[in-house]
Amino acid sequence: MIRDLSLNKYLLLSLVLACVIGALSGAAASLLSDAVQITPQLQRLSDQIAHVGTSSTIVVVTSTKPITQPDVVVPVEGRPLLPVYPSAFVDRRNSSVLQLVKRGKNDGEPVASDRVIGSAVAVTSDGWIATADTALAGLRLADMQVLVGGRVKSIERGIRDLSTGIVYIKITASDLPTPAFVRASDVVSGSAVWRETSPRALTPELIVALRTPFQNDPVSSEKSGRRFIVTVSGSAKPGSALWDGGGRLVGLLESADVSGGWRVIPAGPIGSSLAQYLQTGSIKRASLGVRAFDLSGLSLDIATSTLPDLGAWIHADKKTGAVAVNVKGPSTKLLLDGDVIERIERDILDGTADLGERLFDYRPGVIVSISGRRKGEAFQTQITLGTESVSEPIK
Repeated sequence: MIRDLSLNKYLLLSLVLACVIGALSGAAASLLSDAVQITPQLQRLSDQIAHVGTSSTIVVVTSTKPITQPDVVVPVEGRPLLPVYPSAFVDRRNSSVLQLVKRGKNDGEPVASDRVIGSAVAVTSDGWIATADTALAGLRLADMQVLVGGRVKSIERGIRDLSTGIVYIKITASDLPTPAFVRASDVVSGSAVWRETSPRALTPELIVALRTPFQNDPVSSEKSGRRFIVTVSGSAKPGSALWDGGGRLVGLLESADVSGGWRVIPAGPIGSSLAQYLQTGSIKRASLGVRAFDLSGLSLDIATSTLPDLGAWIHADKKTGAVAVNVKGPSTKLLLDGDVIERIERDILDGTADLGERLFDYRPGVIVSISGRRKGEAFQTQITLGTESVSEPIK
């Protein structure tokens, strides 16, 4: 009985040990299988980590084969550049600006830039052009030609208008474009204008004053002394055209001014002066026969501060010795040296026009009422305007 009990214990213990050994064998087999499957994956992961590394340096393998980039098509806009010029200049086909040149030594030579002495503007389609007297540079007409469309034209004749400083020249040309003119009274300081020295070469400028800052000498009543002052950027030539934004002629460049800009002859009288010459063969102005300062453009010292601010101050020319009132003129004994003319008829000399400009509106021989101040007191008189020929032929 006791032996059987011991045998049973031995069998039970063997069974337990077998179960434990079986379990351990299964676990070991499972671990071995997992190690076989997982280890290569872990190894690959480790290799990748080792390849990247912990630093910021990345090894780049450069291929020796050329890399072909794809073609890129750059689109091109089919619209032209937008011009800054006003439409009055963009739309015109031909410019009315011409150039005055010295006559060449031999016919058929190319015209060099050093032969250009000034510019001009066509006034009639059949060849009458206008320029500043200063553009002629003292040359005879026989020594000059006019450049039109790349070809030189001969000059037939010319006249000088002494009342405005404008010269009219007739050339052998036809079908020239002609401009409209701006009245001097319609120009205001600060106006934007366009300068054209050579055909279709436009430069923006600005009118900075309606007359010269300093008037040094009294002006004859048969002449217009007004000159606009305009900024000039770069080089310019006398006779160059000055246009407004609508393509109307404002004036012609005359000469450089001490203020730094250029003096401009107003274009207003050009049309009427040339028309009178073509009809009668001369240019004549209504005459008072006096010399005067325009007080609106005159700087006064203390000794003369009792004068009014506006008007035409009759005064002798001390530089030349010319008298204030021409003894053979229509104003002799009616106007005196020192008088200030403030009004002609209903036209007030308020600075918008000088004495000569006002008289341009009157015909010779008419009787006008003139009022002003004499030694500080008001006076009035009537004068029959005389006639003054202001045109002379140019040789």
